[in-house]
Amino acid sequence: MKNISRIIVVIALTCSWWTARAAAAEYAAKSEKNESDSEIVVTPVVTYVDVTGNKAKFREDWWMKDGWTGGIERFNFHGKVDKDTDFNVEGRGIYDQRDYDIRMELVRPDFGFIRAGFSQYPKYFNDTGMYYSRFSTPSFRLNKEPSLDIGKIYFDAGLTLPNMPKITFGYEHQFKDGSKSLLESGSVSQALPAGPPFPGGATITKKIFPAYKDIDERVDILKLGAEHTIGGLNLGNDFYFEQYANSTYRFDDSSFSLPANTLKAVSVGEQYHHDMFSNAFHADHYVNDKVNWMTGYLFTSMTGDAGAQVDTLYGAGTTAAQRDKFFRTQLQGDPGVRVSQDSHTANLNVMVGPFDGFMANAGIQAEKEETDTSALNYYPEIPSGSPIIGTTPANAPFAPLVPGDARRIYTTVEKTGLEEHIGFRYTKIPYTTLYTEAKWTQEDYNDDVNQQSVAGFFGPASAGNTGGFGLDLQSHRQEYTGGFSTSPWSRVTFSSQYRYRRTDNLTTTRYKVGSVSPYAGTLQDQEYDENEISTKLVYRPFSRVTLTLKHQLISEDTYNTTPGQAAVAGASGYSATPAGSIHAYDFYANIYSASATVVPMNRLYVTALTSYQDSRSSSFDNAAASVATPYKGSVLSVMGYVGYALDNKTDLAAEYIHSRSDNYVENGFGTFSTLNNNYSLSYGLNYQQHGASLKLTRRISDTITVALKYGFYNYKEDYTGGINDYSAHLASAACTIRF
Repeated sequence: MKNISRIIVVIALTCSWWTARAAAAEYAAKSEKNESDSEIVVTPVVTYVDVTGNKAKFREDWWMKDGWTGGIERFNFHGKVDKDTDFNVEGRGIYDQRDYDIRMELVRPDFGFIRAGFSQYPKYFNDTGMYYSRFSTPSFRLNKEPSLDIGKIYFDAGLTLPNMPKITFGYEHQFKDGSKSLLESGSVSQALPAGPPFPGGATITKKIFPAYKDIDERVDILKLGAEHTIGGLNLGNDFYFEQYANSTYRFDDSSFSLPANTLKAVSVGEQYHHDMFSNAFHADHYVNDKVNWMTGYLFTSMTGDAGAQVDTLYGAGTTAAQRDKFFRTQLQGDPGVRVSQDSHTANLNVMVGPFDGFMANAGIQAEKEETDTSALNYYPEIPSGSPIIGTTPANAPFAPLVPGDARRIYTTVEKTGLEEHIGFRYTKIPYTTLYTEAKWTQEDYNDDVNQQSVAGFFGPASAGNTGGFGLDLQSHRQEYTGGFSTSPWSRVTFSSQYRYRRTDNLTTTRYKVGSVSPYAGTLQDQEYDENEISTKLVYRPFSRVTLTLKHQLISEDTYNTTPGQAAVAGASGYSATPAGSIHAYDFYANIYSASATVVPMNRLYVTALTSYQDSRSSSFDNAAASVATPYKGSVLSVMGYVGYALDNKTDLAAEYIHSRSDNYVENGFGTFSTLNNNYSLSYGLNYQQHGASLKLTRRISDTITVALKYGFYNYKEDYTGGINDYSAHLASAACTIRF
C-alpha cells in the first residue's frame, strides 16, 4: 500500500487529460455535417501493480508484471472502402508488458477476403526451487525472472466467387522465445550436525536446486486449400507445409554443496529441425434427408535432424579446457540425429436417421506410420573414475563405454492402428433424449533399435560394440458411454452419463549384445480401467434465478503382469525378471460443483461458482521409503461476480476468486521434511489464493467512458517457509473514446 497515494494522483491526472482530449474530439465530430459509416473506439489504460513477496510467483499466477504498464487496452476501427467492402481493424498494445495484438480484415462477400495480424503475449514462470527446512539455505532462486514471448504473424487470402470453387491461401509464422523454469530440480547436499534423529550426524542430499531452459522456437507454415460443391457432394483439399526449428539450452542436474557453496552443473544444448508436408482430402454428401456420409484421407511426410551436446562444469571459474565433454551427437559435420516419417490416415463415417425418433452413426479410421531414425552418440572425454567407464548398466543392451567411443544407433518404428465407433440416439420419449456410444481401438507398435561402432574414427567395429533390442506393443482400447437428458418440467433439467474405458497393453522386449541374446523376450501385460459417472441438475425456480448442481465420480485402476524370464547363461550384467502381477496404481476422486445466477432487480446481477475435488490414490512402491502411499488431497475453488448499476451512467462491478488446497504429504518424520536420504522431500501443497477487484465505470457522454479499477491479490503456502508468498495491489485507469 505504500505507493497507493501516488497511484491515485497519477490516475486522476491521466483520466482528466484523456477526458479533456476526448471531449474536444467529440465536439469537433458533432460539428461535422458529413455523415460517415466509420467508427473508431480507443481505450487507453495505465496500470500500477505493487507486489510484496515473491514477484515471480505473482507474475506466473496472474499473467501480469509488477510495476507500471500502460498503452492501448482496446482499439477498434470499422469502415467501408465502398458499399460492398468492409475494412476492420482491432487490437491491443500494452507497453512494458510485451502484450500486443492487431488484426486487420478486408472483406467483400461476393469476391473474397484478406486477413492479416500479429499477436504476442508473455508467459511468466517462478524462479524459486523446492524447499528443505533443515538446510542452512532452505531454498534457492535463479534470479533470472524466466519468461517466454509467445506469438504469431499471419496472412490469409481467399476467393469466394459465387458458384465457383473457394480458394484460400495463407502464411503463418509462430515463435516462442525466452526462458522457462523446469519442474526438475538439482541436488543440494549438506553435512548436518550430530543430534536426533541421527546422533552421529549425516550428509543429506535433496533435489531442491532450481533449473531453467532457454528456448528459441520458430515455425513457418504455408497453407493452400480448395472447396467446392457439385450437386449435393462437397469436396475439399488442404495442402500444408511446415518448417520447424527449435534450439534450447538447459541448465540442470546441479550438485550444490553447503556451506561451501560449490556448484557442479550440467548444461545440455539441443537443436532440432524438420520439414513436413501434409495433404488432406475430404468429401461429404447428403444422399437424402435421412442419410449422410463423409470420408477423408491424410498423407504426411516429414524429414528432420537434431543434435545435442552435454557438458559438465565445475565451479563458476571453470575454463573450457576443464570441462568434461561428456556426450555429443554431432561429429565432423554429421547432424547427429536424422529422422524421416511417413503416415497415412483414412476414415469413413455414416449417419442415418431420424427414423421415428431413432438416429445412428458409425465410423472407421485406419492409420499407418513408419519412422526411421539414425543417431550418432559420441563420448569425446569421460571423467576419470566415472562409473560409466568399462561398465554396462544392468539390463542394458549395449557394450561397455570407453573414452572416445562413438556409436551409431539405428531405429525403425512401425505403427498401425484401426478405430471403430458406433452410436445411437433416441428422442421419442417425451422431453427426454437417450444416447449410447461405443469405440474400439487396436494398435500395433514395433520398434527395432540396433547399435554399431563407427569404424574409421575410433577403431574397427567389433562384436562387443554391436547390439540392439526390440519392442513390440499391442494395445487394445475400449470405451463405452451411455446417458440421458430429461426435462419433465419447464423449470427442471436433469442429465446423467456413465463412461467406461479399458486399455490392455501387451509388451514384448528383446535384447541382444554381440552374438549373445541375454533375453529371448520379456513380456509385460498392463491393464488400465477407468469408470466415470456424472450427473447434472439445472433448476430455475424463478425467471431471475438459475441454479446448477453437478457431481462427477472418477475411478482408475492399473495392473501390471510380468511373466518371469531367465537370463541366458554367460551373459553377465543381466538378471532374471521376476514373475507376478501387481496392483500398480489406483485413483479415486469426487468432484462437486455448484453455480447460481441471480438477477434480483434490473440493476443488479449476481453469479457464483464453486467446486470441490476430493481425491485419493495409491501406487506400488516396491517397499521404497521415498514413495508415500496412499495419498489424499482436496482442492476448493470459488468464483463470484456482482454487477450493479448505480444510475443510468454509472456501473459498479466486483469480482472475487479463491482457491485453496489440502494436499501436503509429510514423507518421513520431523518438522516439514525428514533428515533421512531414504525418504523423499515432502510433496503436495497446502495453499490459499485470493484475488479480488472492484471496477467503477462512468459514462461521461455518449462517446466517452471512464473506468477505474482496484485489485488485491494474496497467496500463501504452509510448510514452505514463505518462499512463494506474496501480496499485491493493483490500480488502473482507462478511458474509452468513440469517434
